[in-house]
Amino acid sequence: MRTANPEKIAQQRSDIVAAAIRTFGRRGLSASSTDHICKEPAISPARLSYYFKNGDALIDAVLQHLDETSDALATEKFAVQDSVPDIMATYLGAIEKYLVEVGYTHSLQREILNLAERNPKVRRHVRGGYQKANTLVMSALERQRANGKLRRDADVEALGLAVVLAVSGAQLLDVTSGRVSVEQIRKVVDTIVSPWMVDARAASEKPSKRSRSS
Repeated sequence: MRTANPEKIAQQRSDIVAAAIRTFGRRGLSASSTDHICKEPAISPARLSYYFKNGDALIDAVLQHLDETSDALATEKFAVQDSVPDIMATYLGAIEKYLVEVGYTHSLQREILNLAERNPKVRRHVRGGYQKANTLVMSALERQRANGKLRRDADVEALGLAVVLAVSGAQLLDVTSGRVSVEQIRKVVDTIVSPWMVDARAASEKPSKRSRSS
């Protein structure tokens, strides 16, 4: 009796997900058939149904894959920088490059957002992305405050939410209406955060308690 090779199964499943992203990106969700998806990895419809029992399961796997990649990039970029505007610009640039490479298009993103209105699983993916981004931004802001770069009276929760809403709005505008560059988004984030940053020059010029008392 032949034993299934877990590595081979995982690789074929990954190949199918990658092919689905490219197919959905080219044709759209509604226009992509089972035959279209099976063509690139050269598998049968029966083999596809072995991994994914229906279209919803495949879309869920695609979004899960994108979530995991986004999480990995976010963890990497947020760990090496302090400046929230720079972090967001670096992270968004990396995400943009990745999505182009895998064939995830603006038209597919629009379909996903529309689908989220009526599909609870898709909606959870979209909402989860916003929640994770908010957590990472607040963590970076807290780190800046601990390092003395962010004012002690800054409301980190409100600032984090403002940043995520601004970035999400810019991304939505980019998807639905036209090009919004990463640099434009960085400037928007900087406008939100900079009033709450400590002026390093002023802080260094401020006399110490000892010098004032002498």
